[in-house]
Amino acid sequence: MTDDIIRLEETDVPNALEEYQTYTVVVTVRGVYSNPDQGSGNRKLQYTDDTGTTRYLTLWASSTPDPVYDFDFEQSASYTLTAVQFTTNESGGRVFYNLNATEETEVSRGPPEADSANEMGPETGASQGLNSDTSDVADEGATAEMQEPDHTEASPSLDEHIDDALSEVPDAATTPTGHALTGFASTGRADLLTVHEYELVAVNGYLPDDDEDALRDTYKVRRQVVRQHDERPVVAVVDPLRLVSLGEIDGDAIDIDDFRLEAAETRRLGYERPEDRQILKDFLETKVKRQLEGDYRTRHGIHKILSQEPIVEKEKFRLHERYNLSFTVTREGRLYLFVDFRHKIISDYRLDEVDQSRLYRGLRVNVTYRESGKGAYLDELLQKRATDSLRQLGNRSVVQYHRDAKQVPKRTIDEFERADRRVVQVTKQGSLNTETYPQELLVLQPHFENLKSFAPAFNEATQGKTRLSAQRCLERGTAFVEGLEPIPLQDSAVAFDPTPLSESETYSIERLFETDADILQFGDGQSGDHPKRITSNSVYQPPSEFNVCIVHPNRGPHAERWTNLEQMLSRIGAETDGVDRYEYSIDDTADTIYGDLICDIPDENDHTAACVILPPDDFNLGESDPSDIYHEVKKALRQKHIDSQMAHIDTLGDDNALPNIALGLIAAAGGVPFTAEDSMPGDADLFIGIDVSHRYPRDSDDRVHIAASTTSIYDDGTILGYTSANPQAGEKIPPGKLKDIVRQAVVGYKQERGEYPGHIVVHRDGFMNEDLSPVEELLAELSITYDIVEIRKQSPARVLDLEDGQASVPDKGVAALNESDAHAILASFGKPESQATSQYTGLPQPIQVEREAGDTDIGTLASQVYLLSQSHIGAISATARLPITTYYADRASEAAAEGYLPPTSRLRKNIGFL
Repeated sequence: MTDDIIRLEETDVPNALEEYQTYTVVVTVRGVYSNPDQGSGNRKLQYTDDTGTTRYLTLWASSTPDPVYDFDFEQSASYTLTAVQFTTNESGGRVFYNLNATEETEVSRGPPEADSANEMGPETGASQGLNSDTSDVADEGATAEMQEPDHTEASPSLDEHIDDALSEVPDAATTPTGHALTGFASTGRADLLTVHEYELVAVNGYLPDDDEDALRDTYKVRRQVVRQHDERPVVAVVDPLRLVSLGEIDGDAIDIDDFRLEAAETRRLGYERPEDRQILKDFLETKVKRQLEGDYRTRHGIHKILSQEPIVEKEKFRLHERYNLSFTVTREGRLYLFVDFRHKIISDYRLDEVDQSRLYRGLRVNVTYRESGKGAYLDELLQKRATDSLRQLGNRSVVQYHRDAKQVPKRTIDEFERADRRVVQVTKQGSLNTETYPQELLVLQPHFENLKSFAPAFNEATQGKTRLSAQRCLERGTAFVEGLEPIPLQDSAVAFDPTPLSESETYSIERLFETDADILQFGDGQSGDHPKRITSNSVYQPPSEFNVCIVHPNRGPHAERWTNLEQMLSRIGAETDGVDRYEYSIDDTADTIYGDLICDIPDENDHTAACVILPPDDFNLGESDPSDIYHEVKKALRQKHIDSQMAHIDTLGDDNALPNIALGLIAAAGGVPFTAEDSMPGDADLFIGIDVSHRYPRDSDDRVHIAASTTSIYDDGTILGYTSANPQAGEKIPPGKLKDIVRQAVVGYKQERGEYPGHIVVHRDGFMNEDLSPVEELLAELSITYDIVEIRKQSPARVLDLEDGQASVPDKGVAALNESDAHAILASFGKPESQATSQYTGLPQPIQVEREAGDTDIGTLASQVYLLSQSHIGAISATARLPITTYYADRASEAAAEGYLPPTSRLRKNIGFL
């Protein structure tokens, strides 16, 4: 052992250290990672050397003293470790540099008292360093693990430490990203405001049914309080039956239905409290909305500020500029205003103006007088008219119901009373609740299907106008903030700096991974930066059995097209074991094709996947179009428990599409196209995506079905499988059903690995409101630690590349991290992919990652989400924005609702819903 003390942060490790020498090292720990399943198990201390390269010092369980292996290393703290050995090894043409603790290693916190850190090892260390050619290899493999060589019986084998080397997390960037958000910081901190709290006390025997009703009543009272004052007070809802106001309210001077207002207390806000931060945020939203009245349309709140005049107005649809605004308040009273510039289509196309022959079940409609909501599906045009009594309305007509409710102007009610048209029954989107309306209170929803069918000229006129360039978003957002007057709050006013947010005391903008980092692993030790590398690599793991049944039309070049696909499968290392063919006639109806398949395919079959070849979309020879055939064939294959990959016959003739189809077929048969095993940070053993979908199945008489599903992903990004619940009869999935499907995922992991996972990460759709508490209780019972992370499809701000002074599409892998509030704005899609910079796509929409429970830092959670967003099967041409956890769960729940998936009582491995 040398007497030298090496400060790793000040050392060019590969060129300064001598192989097989041991050193005393001082390391500042950037992160601690555990790999219990790798070799004999190890812990890794992450640090950065003098060149800015992220490296690791490895503690192997088999050769590190227990006091050192079990030491409680803290992030950002410095430690001294003695007898640490440096070695190198080469694998696959790459050189790996290994720092490993030995049996003589001791550890202490901080640097040694006698600091000789400037002594850089043996004099021969620099002169005998690696040559320039080897150094180039070192740079290419700079993310490699530093592990112990095979020089004693107690040490891991060469294969084990090479595996550990290859499990390295790719380097994060060490230079400024040049990126910014369309977010703007306040010029100062918010003053501590004095607020007045009030309680709602029920009168006349009234009692809300539950907290949800009480909260609804509280918002109603707030509206009444504001309307009954000449100078509208600024009032926020805190909890059910609890209000807080910026000024005093005279409760005796107002008339409130079912309640009286009782003063509770007067106090100062303290922004270290989440409740008080929310109060200030609500106050700001109210003030800004009132400030913008007149200049903008502000009916829907600050998340939907619209231009007064439409950009395009045709065929009873209008296109407006839209500003999505949101505030963030920090514990220190710093304020941020986020501006997301986009567009909004407004529909004025009332249902009474639509030819009744064009009304169909499932038509998407909106209720005109509602300020929010997801709209509804049309169920049927009833025989009852507007003045007829309806049992579901308490034997009142829709006319009388709306006169009693007092939410619709009297002149509108008079209009549909005079017309006395047939009323419409609808099902609310996202539920099973049915409601009845006069046609005059419903409009066509501006859904793309409605625009194509009912407003083709408007649809054409808006093409290209909603594709937002980065520069345009920046200019609109900056101009909006520049035109915003300071917001008065008691004795102070809040103003915002119109400079796009790049770095602040709250947000750091970091590059999670380089855009060309080899984050995916393929077969035979190959790696790559994108799924498209499959065309030059081989699949990570072909199906253990690959017996394919081809379902093809009786006409067209199906044999030639299958040959193309078979050649692609062979090229990427997944040759089929056997092929059976089932033919259908395109002259038959979809129902006939379904029946023939049920009869032709044996119940006891050895097919591990099906390749279904569909006729082209524009063929006019048969009784059914391709979508009908798709629907019925999927259902038939479900009964035979065969997962499938569907492809149009023309698509199979497209060389660019073949890799997508091949990977989908491989996944349907249980193969693994690629993994992210060498890249995944953190200590999660399993990722679970949960989704609850509210669907309107195309041939169901039960209105909206609801299906729940999970997808389970190993820590390496490999798909473990999925579970799904049968379509449910209620508005929400029962909590016990969610618990059941998560339990299936966890038990499926144990069946594969022999033990329950130690730590899991649950990803859920940000707009899912189902109760997860039974899931959390289950995990606690099994001693499984967890993080619960919301993945939101919309984020409050856009990410921009401002490196050259001109806003452009962001690099993918860049994230704005807010550590204190545990949320991130993540650009999961962007440069360098050509589709991201295409004139036809506009500025990519980032996603928001928010930790709802758990202790894992938001940077690690965001990195995990990013890697899972890059791991989509069949994403050859471009990356999808969402992680495979929630996206695949959504696809599985949709397929389950449509009847495409076999019911699951346990985890199913094959992915037949893509």
